[in-house]
Amino acid sequence: MQTLQGQIRHLRKLYRCLFFIDLQPEEGEKVQVFFRCDDGSMNNDQFQDAYKTARLGDQVKIQVEPPHDPKEADRPYVVYQSCQPIVVLSAYKGSFVADSALKTGENKKETLRQWDGQHIDKASLNCKYWINQRRCPKMEACMFQHPVGEAYEQAREEWLKQRMDARKLNNHDPKDPHTNKKPHALRAIVFAKWILSTFQPSGQVLDIAGGKGEIAMVLSRGYGIPATVVEPQERKRPDYWYTRLLRLLRTSTWPFDVEPIYLHTMLDNAFVEDQAALINSASLFIGLHADQATEPIVDCICCCALLRIRPGEQTSSAKRQQTGIDHSRSCTVPV
Repeated sequence: MQTLQGQIRHLRKLYRCLFFIDLQPEEGEKVQVFFRCDDGSMNNDQFQDAYKTARLGDQVKIQVEPPHDPKEADRPYVVYQSCQPIVVLSAYKGSFVADSALKTGENKKETLRQWDGQHIDKASLNCKYWINQRRCPKMEACMFQHPVGEAYEQAREEWLKQRMDARKLNNHDPKDPHTNKKPHALRAIVFAKWILSTFQPSGQVLDIAGGKGEIAMVLSRGYGIPATVVEPQERKRPDYWYTRLLRLLRTSTWPFDVEPIYLHTMLDNAFVEDQAALINSASLFIGLHADQATEPIVDCICCCALLRIRPGEQTSSAKRQQTGIDHSRSCTVPV
């Protein structure tokens, strides 16, 4: 066993039981040091501690030894294995730009194995980095295709469809009774349509803990239903957020000019007292999450009068006026 001291120039976790670092010693060429817990050399806690300690740019001291598997040493660069904790000599301050990983050679494969076992020439396939981000880190050295113009748009559309089909296939459950599921991005629109068809609100809709207010925006600008978002934290709504909602609604302009109202406050007793007129005008209270954020829908609205009246006490008109709620109306809370 020997001790190495140097700077961590590259860090990569291959999977949950193996990670490696490229270390630049004070003298000589970079070396690779890997840590693993799937061979019994470390337990899981020791492995996780070592991984959490390793940080790009830090000057460290590591006790290393030859790889336990001789095949791991068959590289064009020096490889060590460590079973000991990493000692940090000095932490790097700032944003560190990592080096590229040490290369294993130029033995590039010209074919790619598909999920069905077939091998296809890389030259006939599109580069996934280019299709997804319109840029490729290898570019001229990349063996895949990089289409442009209309060919790029068509290739991207086909690529997205393939990804969606593969995701549906991987997540398919034959026992699932729901066969017409919508994408997760449409959840606000699907929920808004369900609200309209189920409750047919005739007045103000209060969206409790509504976040950015996607549901309120769809109800108001999409269907002309006035909506108010009660959300303590003020959320940003950039231009692309509105553009995305329009695209999901499959329209270029909003059908209605009704703007949602945003109230950055908690739904509590103070809100009930201060916003009595708003509460009385509300035809529906909605909440997507059955947690502490929307529990006050029941506690502060439906049970407000009961919380302020002692057991056995009659409800007087003065008590009803004190709560600020018209209790003759029904309270429907889809949570």
